[in-house]
Amino acid sequence: MTPPNSKLAHSKLAYSKLAPSKLILMTEPNHDSPMTSDRIANATRPIQALATDLDGTLIPLSDSQHTMNPQHRADLVRLQEILQRHQLPLIYVTGRHLASVRQAMEQYQLPQPDWICCDVGTTIYSLQKSGDYAVAADYAQSLSSIAGHTCQQRLRQIAACQAELKLQEAEKQGAFKLSFYTDAAAMPDTVRKLEHQLSQQNLPFVVIHSVDPFTADGLIDVLPAGVSKAFALQWWCQRHAAKPDQVLFAGDSGNDTAAFNAGFLAILVANTPSAIARDVRNWHQLQRWQNRFFQASGTATSGVLQGLQHYLRLQPRE
Repeated sequence: MTPPNSKLAHSKLAYSKLAPSKLILMTEPNHDSPMTSDRIANATRPIQALATDLDGTLIPLSDSQHTMNPQHRADLVRLQEILQRHQLPLIYVTGRHLASVRQAMEQYQLPQPDWICCDVGTTIYSLQKSGDYAVAADYAQSLSSIAGHTCQQRLRQIAACQAELKLQEAEKQGAFKLSFYTDAAAMPDTVRKLEHQLSQQNLPFVVIHSVDPFTADGLIDVLPAGVSKAFALQWWCQRHAAKPDQVLFAGDSGNDTAAFNAGFLAILVANTPSAIARDVRNWHQLQRWQNRFFQASGTATSGVLQGLQHYLRLQPRE
């Protein structure tokens, strides 16, 4: 939806002009995938996976746009070693689209994830032995049941009534995500108008909005109601017979709050705003959850490593 490294109120999206990778349509659990339901269900470890946001979490926004600083780089290597040793699946949960995720993986030398939940939770892919990513068509079907028969053309017609909305580039759109640019100063009114139009026509969609800190563009996504990072990760848990408290989720912003508050083992990196950390802690206390909240002292990559070590009961220098 926006240029790389954009920090969003609800979603952080970054895109590239890289051509999408070869995709496979996956309608049933694919046993060519290294992370099948059977493998996870048969695992004896209590923790079933590490899920992490990218921009601001696994990828430090404070570092160069092209490289990580030495500490973050060393901690990323350490994190990958621990994941391999414990045979933990890695899930990227991000607002980026697939081509942008692959670009980030190459640019920052990120480990290859077993699953990618991208496009603000509207698309899920699984890694195949061939190195390709398969589209989880059954997840798409679940989104179709939410969206009903509403097509993007109808949403575009509704948005066309607002001259202040400019459709984003084709590569930034998705089957269940329609994205626009708008004037940031007028965005609150623009969002209210769009939400009112959707409500008037009883369409099951929500409006997600943010401001790109680098270009100052207003950014708007229209998504099926209820769809988010948490929704996508909950689907993954159901598919793999994993409980929320067996899955780690690392994040850093308001975009990640739904997942922080969904019962997963939360890792809040040090650059998470204090107000968000306070609200998440209070929610966990209200739910009477035990040991599902970890506030790291390290930022971004380092904080993810600390959280992984904490939940695995590891020492910093294991």
